[in-house]
Amino acid sequence: MQSPVALSTSPSLLTATVGQRVLSRLDDGSGCTSPERVIALWTEEGIRNSRDILQALDFPLEERLSLADLTLALDNELLVSGSGIQQAALISYKNEIQHLLVLAEQACRERDKVKVDLDQADQRNLQLVREVDDRQTSLETLNQSRLRDLEQDFRDRLTALRGQSEQESEALLQQAERERGELHRELHLLRAQEAELQEELCSATQENRRLEDELSAVKLKLNEAEGSVTRLQRDLDQLLHAKFGSLDPAAAGLSHEERLATIAKEYKLQCRELRDRNDELSSELELLKSQRSDRKSRHSAGNDITNDDGLNWNERTDSAESDCEESDMKRSSSPRVKKKLQPADKSALCSLDAVSIQTELALQQLEQKHKDELQQLNVQLETQVNYYERSLDLMKQSMEVERKDISQAFKLEISELEEQKAQVEQEVKQLKEALKLQTQVQHGGGGWSHEQERRMQRERAELEQNFAKEISHLVQRLSAEKDQLEAELKLKMDQEVMLVRMGRLDVSIRNFMWF
Repeated sequence: MQSPVALSTSPSLLTATVGQRVLSRLDDGSGCTSPERVIALWTEEGIRNSRDILQALDFPLEERLSLADLTLALDNELLVSGSGIQQAALISYKNEIQHLLVLAEQACRERDKVKVDLDQADQRNLQLVREVDDRQTSLETLNQSRLRDLEQDFRDRLTALRGQSEQESEALLQQAERERGELHRELHLLRAQEAELQEELCSATQENRRLEDELSAVKLKLNEAEGSVTRLQRDLDQLLHAKFGSLDPAAAGLSHEERLATIAKEYKLQCRELRDRNDELSSELELLKSQRSDRKSRHSAGNDITNDDGLNWNERTDSAESDCEESDMKRSSSPRVKKKLQPADKSALCSLDAVSIQTELALQQLEQKHKDELQQLNVQLETQVNYYERSLDLMKQSMEVERKDISQAFKLEISELEEQKAQVEQEVKQLKEALKLQTQVQHGGGGWSHEQERRMQRERAELEQNFAKEISHLVQRLSAEKDQLEAELKLKMDQEVMLVRMGRLDVSIRNFMWF
């Protein structure tokens, strides 16, 4: 063996490869270990005389041995007692161990670098996750604010539409009320005119009956006068035959001629009186006609004037009747009239027939005039009813146009809401794409990304469901309001048409009753 100085100055083979100590795994932290553990390790590796080797290296078996001293002793033994082949093998192993150590160090450095890169990637991922969370939070906040603004806008528009529809419906109701009031007023006027015409017709009917009664009385008096004339003629013939039948024919003829001349004079005087009476009756008939025309001209002033005229006319006719009766009584009571009523009074009978014919003609003219007036009134009523029906048709058309305008406005509002819904769906789609991108970036933390995605999907589904419910509720409400407005307008139109039809039916029934 060489000297310790030589050993210390010679290069160490083990220290250059494995470090300052061997069997470092047996180190308990103090740099030493027990000999039994070294012996057990060498025995497991196939060395049988492990105790002898430790004793040959001057290490006692009872004490703890130093791993550094053991390394130094083994290194000295290899350098001193080894052959050239052993040294070559040891150098080869040394080079290989150094190469492996270099590779191990490189692997360690690369591991540390990868660890650092991994830490940096984790930090970047965390930063990206925080940014994505912030972005998602801002997007959620922005979406919520947009949804709130959209809901507020919808509420404002809905309130405006509701107010506008209420105003329009109120305006339509007011217009319908005004038109109905006008129709009621016109109907009252027509009914008042109808009542006036009815009263006028009643008065004309009464007048016609009175004239018929007068005509019957005149005919009765005429028949009585004819009977009286016949009776007087018969009495006269008997009297003449009794007085002058036995006398001289010439004297009888002369006295008969004188008597006939006297009777002719009396008949002429009677004819003159009858003509005067006929003139009086004609003047009274003309007075009645003038009073009739004056009453028609004053008919617009009111029913009172018409009643006064009727009373005056009745008084006049009553006075005329009383005068006529008095004259007839005087004429019948006068002896001259009795003497004048002879069969030769043909002119008096003709004048009475002419008076009766004129009276009948006047009555026929009055009846024809009343029929013409009633026909004109019927035509006027038909014209008014047709005008009201045309007005109702125009009002119905205008209401239909307004209803179509309101429906078109509702459809436009619904289309705008659908467009806004499409925009919101597009934003949700963009958020979903951003979420997918985030999932791809956060591939290492898959559990958190899937949970976030599920949460986003739930929130998106809830937003879509709430938005769909809001849109559906808004559409249903608008449809209900539109249907209610249409029903109210239709009901009012039906009521107005029914009122006009009832009025027309009432007028037709009254006209039929008149005729």
